[in-house]
Amino acid sequence: MERGTTIRLVAYGDEIITRTVVGAANGTLMVCRADEWSKAQRSGREPTVVGFPLSAVVQESIGA
Repeated sequence: MERGTTIRLVAYGDEIITRTVVGAANGTLMVCRADEWSKAQRSGREPTVVGFPLSAVVQESIGA
């Protein structure tokens, strides 16, 4: 998955959430909320991320 791609994944309690991909390594996908992605881009910094297993992804490339 490419950096900046919007995806859906399964979070705690089986909630489906929408997040932006920041990176992936060793089976872990680093994601952030869309607002955090935008703020980080505007301020020239890396976004604050949360890690999820790749298996949590239920839909890739939303809106593509």
